Formats: sequence, C-alpha cells, structure tokens
Amino acid sequence: MLDNSAFLTQPVFDLYDCKTYKKLLASENALWIGKLKDWKTFITLTFKDETTQDVAKSKFRYLVQVLNRDAFGSRYIQKVGHSYFSYILAMEYQRRGVPHFHVLADKPINFDIMHRYWNAAAGFAWLEPVESQEAVVSYCSKYCVKGGELDIFESESGRSPMVGSLPPYWWK
Repeated sequence: MLDNSAFLTQPVFDLYDCKTYKKLLASENALWIGKLKDWKTFITLTFKDETTQDVAKSKFRYLVQVLNRDAFGSRYIQKVGHSYFSYILAMEYQRRGVPHFHVLADKPINFDIMHRYWNAAAGFAWLEPVESQEAVVSYCSKYCVKGGELDIFESESGRSPMVGSLPPYWWK
C-alpha cells in the first residue's frame, strides 16, 4: 500500500499567498463593509512611540470613550451604550513595526477633541469627511489581506448630541 501522508501534509501551493485570492478577499470584504453603514468620517491614527497591539487598541477604546463623553456627557453609556457612532477599525503595522489605524465612522466626530487626546496620548490623528464610500471601504478592507485586522462595532443608537436645541458646531 502506498503511503500518502507526506504528500497530504505538503501543500502544492499556498492559496492564502496567491495575489488573485487576496484581491478576491479584499473585494468581498469591501462589499460587505460598504453595506454595513453609510460611512461619513475617515480617521487615520498613528503612534509616535513603539507600542504593542493590545496597548494600541486600548488607547483607541479610550478615544471612543473620550469622544462619547464629549458628545453626551459622563453618563453617555446610559444614553447611547458603548458609542453613538459605528466604526470599523482597520489595523496594520508600519515598516517600523508599530500599529497604525484607519477608522471609518458613520457619524461626525469632534476633530478638536480627537486630535487633542490622540496627540497627547499616542501620536498623530487626522480626520476627513468621506468623499467616496467605495474608495475608503476598499482602502480599509485591504488590511485584512495584508496581515492586519478589522474590528467592527455597530451602534444601535440613532441619537445625535444636542447643545440646547441645536447640534454642536462639529456635527455636520
């Protein structure tokens, strides 16, 4: 009888390294992400110092808390839960081995608060309105196939912050 066990453990090629497969996977992710929400804000977050993935994600979670407290006050969890905005957090590593985030949010974000917190706590923050859903969704989804990660949070809250009877100046 022929022993095929060595053959079965040796792949002919690695499907997951195939460029065609990576393009297909990125395309499928982009279609799925694009259908989740109408993404309004594109955020880039970098780190000036070396940091681990756990610390980086912890700083992002705290940024979400800071933004929610600014918009809804210290008791925001009772009003909107984890966050008033849905987000996709796309993480990759820069050449120097430090995490780097791109974030899509479905609601406006207070740039002044985000920028002030992130620059003091981590590094550089940049925010811009989404002009092309297809472009930003494709940009974020490619991190899946480059060895990065996507973290997704879908907000149940439809609330917007109000100052008196008007939304805040940054709510556009």
